[in-house]
Amino acid sequence: MKSELLSNALNYINPSNLSYLDWLRVGMALKTEGYSIDDFIKWSYKDPVKAKLTDFERKWNSFNESGVTGATIMELAKQEGFIPKRYEGDGCMDFNDTIEFDGTQEILSKPAEPSGGEQLIKYLKALFNDSDYVGFVTSNAFFDTAKGKWLPGNCVYHKTCRDIIEDIYHYGDDLGAAIGDPKLEAGAWIKFNALDGSGYKDKNVTSYKYALVEADGETLELQRFIYDDLRLPIAALVFSGLRSLHAIVHVDAISEREYKERVNFLYSYLKSKGLRVDENNKNPSRLSRMPGVSRNGVMQKLIATNIGCKDWDDWRKYIASIDNPLPQIKFFKDLDGWPELAPELIEGVLRKGHKAIVTGGSKTAKTFALMQLAVCIANKLKWMGKLQCFQGKVLYIDFELSEASSWDRLHKIIDALGLGTDCLENIAIWSLKGQATTLDNLADKIIRKCKANGFDVVILDPIYKVLFGDENSASDMGKFTNQLDRIAAEAGVSVIYCHHHSKGAQGNKKSLDRGSGSGVFSRDADAIIDIIELELSQKVIDEYADKKTDRGFRIEITTREFLNPENFYIWFSYPLHKFDSAGALGKLHAAGEIEAKDNKKSADEKRAEEIVRRYEEIASFKQVLELSVSQIAEYLTVDEKTIKRAIAASKGRLKIEDKTRVILTGEGGQEG
Repeated sequence: MKSELLSNALNYINPSNLSYLDWLRVGMALKTEGYSIDDFIKWSYKDPVKAKLTDFERKWNSFNESGVTGATIMELAKQEGFIPKRYEGDGCMDFNDTIEFDGTQEILSKPAEPSGGEQLIKYLKALFNDSDYVGFVTSNAFFDTAKGKWLPGNCVYHKTCRDIIEDIYHYGDDLGAAIGDPKLEAGAWIKFNALDGSGYKDKNVTSYKYALVEADGETLELQRFIYDDLRLPIAALVFSGLRSLHAIVHVDAISEREYKERVNFLYSYLKSKGLRVDENNKNPSRLSRMPGVSRNGVMQKLIATNIGCKDWDDWRKYIASIDNPLPQIKFFKDLDGWPELAPELIEGVLRKGHKAIVTGGSKTAKTFALMQLAVCIANKLKWMGKLQCFQGKVLYIDFELSEASSWDRLHKIIDALGLGTDCLENIAIWSLKGQATTLDNLADKIIRKCKANGFDVVILDPIYKVLFGDENSASDMGKFTNQLDRIAAEAGVSVIYCHHHSKGAQGNKKSLDRGSGSGVFSRDADAIIDIIELELSQKVIDEYADKKTDRGFRIEITTREFLNPENFYIWFSYPLHKFDSAGALGKLHAAGEIEAKDNKKSADEKRAEEIVRRYEEIASFKQVLELSVSQIAEYLTVDEKTIKRAIAASKGRLKIEDKTRVILTGEGGQEG
């Protein structure tokens, strides 16, 4: 039955301001208090983004017997300034009223409960191999008077999983004889990661498969609900005998370092959903509650094994799918006018939130170009004196230089531009030389740093340091560029990344094909900015260069959003890239370019060569010394206009006399 007081309180709560868990609590409370799914949907649509992405029917049907009442709604509403007015007979509990519901029985009671030994064996088989050493504490518990509670003492660590199971089978119902008698008030503990048999500290852990998740600040029902709802990859779920469900969660790490990274991500993710996770459980040698023994007369019970996603990777894919669902399809009638395009970051080249790749040969000052770009974006300047940038906050991630070297280069650039250190206000450098892993492991960290610091642009220099998979595999590089998409979409930033040319002369290639490895790179980016070095003559250097060491480059830009800009030319005069305003570089070529142009023949030139070859064959074998345009066209099965164009392109080797007679001239030719 709906309550007017509760409905008024609900009006004070905006779902946009709630954590995921508090939003769930409101739904559970509404169902407990007799509201309908339509009431839940109507209220949730105050946050249309969240509401459109929700499977309401599935959520609502899972809210049964949650134990969450209207008191939760009252508490949340009071935090938003709601002042309840009491009146008799409203049937609604206030926040300070006594809640008599005890929800522990529904979640814990099951018919035909297995014995303690059976529970422990099932737990061990779910987590360990037969030869794994397992640490546990039973009779060694002690009471800490200062903390006022029972704590685990020294750990047994010299028994394998097989040893323990055989002892349980041997002693039958007497579990204490197999593992030691626990203190009745204390219960027992067990380590969930395998040990080396010589100790029970972090250094003795041999397998980093599992982490402990405990959230005893929530009701048992809510703990179980959130574990199930997020499909945590739980190998074993154990009731502690008091107020928590210990979830032994797959993290499947291969090293202690990776274990720490994954556990930190797991805890951060659960906290982002509003779950109050106990932060003291992060180390791999942590003890958890052992199932199958009693604690103050209450069984530490094995609730389930192998629930949720099957492993860590499966779970990461799942949460990515629910946190980043596909957008809705739309017809024009669904739009409120034409969608507004993202503003430009580099005029005529790149929009905010899009991706650009900067390609160039090895040691062609790409880092100087990108650092100059960072300064130009941070201060709304023209990059290389040519491309107007719009202001944004830049995170420059350097995988190649030390932190001191990165700042030193930036210092030289701003000095050459005549700028002071105040121009660096919107630039941060994250030096990861020697620290970086692959981009799939870094992406979440980059996203969090961008969100926390309000960055608009991320520059990755260079990407070969964080590639994973085969650079020449379209499939592998597709997965790599998907991580760039994640960073751009989830952090709301433009991503600009640096890549090198393939080996050899590049002048004989199109700019789209110069990047090393798979063509995915050129197809993926919204803008390709290619820097190709030119072969300078000494005369050009003497007349136009600022310094004898100056180098010349051509910039070729290909875009997805704009008309491709015209190529332009720049000098690299250490440490700056400068626009060639004098036009000295426009007629120069890159390595391999002249040869490529010389070798490239038009279709008409190729046709002329074919006519010469066929004419010589006919003259040799048929003794025919004169052919008309129409005869040659017939022999080659083309029209007469094509033959005339080919003759014009033959550079004098073919001539037409008397309007129809075709003769050969020059070397190897015959005159009729």
